[in-house]
Amino acid sequence: MASVFPGNDLCLVYGVCKDNVFLLREIRASLSKVLGCPVRIDFAWEQLLAALSNVYENATALACDVLESSDLWCEALKGSCATTTALSTESAGVADAAQQQWTKPLADKIKLHGELRLLVTVVSKEEKDSLQQSELTTSWSETLAALVLFLPRDRPLRLLEDFGAEFQSRMLKSLQKNPAPLELQSLPDFDALPPPDELFRRPPYHLIITDYGHSKIVVQGSHSPSLRLLGDYMARWCLINHQDSRHPPAVAVVYNRSCWDTSSMVDMITLTSEANNIFKFSPALVLAFVEGVLGYEKVSTEQGMWTYRRLMPLKD
Repeated sequence: MASVFPGNDLCLVYGVCKDNVFLLREIRASLSKVLGCPVRIDFAWEQLLAALSNVYENATALACDVLESSDLWCEALKGSCATTTALSTESAGVADAAQQQWTKPLADKIKLHGELRLLVTVVSKEEKDSLQQSELTTSWSETLAALVLFLPRDRPLRLLEDFGAEFQSRMLKSLQKNPAPLELQSLPDFDALPPPDELFRRPPYHLIITDYGHSKIVVQGSHSPSLRLLGDYMARWCLINHQDSRHPPAVAVVYNRSCWDTSSMVDMITLTSEANNIFKFSPALVLAFVEGVLGYEKVSTEQGMWTYRRLMPLKD
């Protein structure tokens, strides 16, 4: 069973669970609209696989249950908040006393961090015996600045249709002091770590785009195949500078070979035009490629700099 889970085999899981992934994206976007803030969902896949690999028949079944539990949680929160205005605003509307007990603390945390983050993981070994077989639990982690959705440990999940009915009491409990502790994950064995070219083919993937004007854009990334696809595409469709006797491309694509591996791993590409302002180009096409083709999601934006991240694996 363990052979199903290592490394990039999670790419296959996402391929099979594509409908679940799309549904979760839609629910997250709807929840974000209700709350009036970005909603970010992270999955502790290493812990989930380690704790549940012997419980599920295959990786696909596990991944689908994890995604469906996230759907259920988001729908319950959206339903509980739909009767009020966005939590991130000062005027949260008139809600009953029970709801105000947890919506106000949650609104304060959203205002402080600028987003709502959900981390999906498994309950710690110390807490597992106190849970019912079908129970999903939630607690707030100050360390992670996130609500943590705990799945039962060492047993398959049973999704309850009436989960939303108990959601307010669960949320109230989760935002009180002394939440259930997260299980600490040990550092991996140094000698067991794969080389960088293999290690950084696993998510999360990080990418930073920096615009230096109309003649230079630098794209840095942790996932070499993403950078190569972007660079190769731009190079293939670039115009030729016929005003130069050498007929160079209007925009040169330069790949930076990483210092951290013996293979041909790339960690940066540079797009430059040295044609004395004959050719100018915009970062908009690069941004569109990163979002629309590679499927990265924007994390932050500063003047002339965009930071992206992708949590779902990409198959080379």
